[in-house]
Amino acid sequence: MKSASTRPSSIEEWARTLKIKPDHADAAIARARALAEDGDPGEALAVLDAFGARFARGGAGAAREVSVARGEIVAARNITFDAAAGEKSERAEPSEARAPSSTSVLAGGSRSGVSASKAGALRPLSIARENYTLLRRARAARESERNEESVALYRRVIEGSGGYFPPANLELGFALARLGRNEEAVASIRRVTDKEGERYPIAFYHLGRYYEHLGRLAEAGAAYARASALLGAESPQFLLDVSRVREKEGKWAEALAATEDYVRAVEPLGATPDWARERLERLRQKAATATGEQK
Repeated sequence: MKSASTRPSSIEEWARTLKIKPDHADAAIARARALAEDGDPGEALAVLDAFGARFARGGAGAAREVSVARGEIVAARNITFDAAAGEKSERAEPSEARAPSSTSVLAGGSRSGVSASKAGALRPLSIARENYTLLRRARAARESERNEESVALYRRVIEGSGGYFPPANLELGFALARLGRNEEAVASIRRVTDKEGERYPIAFYHLGRYYEHLGRLAEAGAAYARASALLGAESPQFLLDVSRVREKEGKWAEALAATEDYVRAVEPLGATPDWARERLERLRQKAATATGEQK
């Protein structure tokens, strides 16, 4: 762990912002991502967990972004590279069986949550040095908005890993979406959800986003529902994504049920937010009207 005096200035700037305004979700997320990119995922997660504990009842949008950032950091930190030159990437055996000489490496941040219990279950992935170098270049290009370049580099990582490497497939989807290539983004993310969705539940959230952008609402709703089920009570804000899509579909009863589940999940944290009560009332009226029209 680096001392404060050796931290990049951006990390210290975000730390100062949080001291002045401790409820600043964007600052907490930015500081966590900067720490992760600086090679300290443990402290990055601690920043997000501490923020979440203090402001669990903050806006649903902010809570979602915190969960998404946490999930990306968790998924990205569980990578190791093989010292053997030219060795192709393969899935590693469970972490307790790995040789202690394996070196942990971290992905750069993007915008994606996995619960603490799920995080602990993730096994490290193994990647050859050459592919790891390409992966770092791809992430740097994406962070600098050089998305065409990052897409090409991610594809090289995937090809060099036998056609599949979960973090690269996920991040390729993010880069493609930034280019407006949502159909391709869906295909890339689907590789992960089809193979290892339970290990990478945040992939379902992103899949839902891209389906929603494409207007494929039924598929978006199913993906959000799967993300919510896997992420569980620790991340109830994803229920609001389910509710939003069901409302767009005119499925008022399902939209209402998802919002009711959200409210039940956050009630133990204190009073229900006013906006949630207003949403419940509006959806109850629409659901009642729809039921009356069907009779």
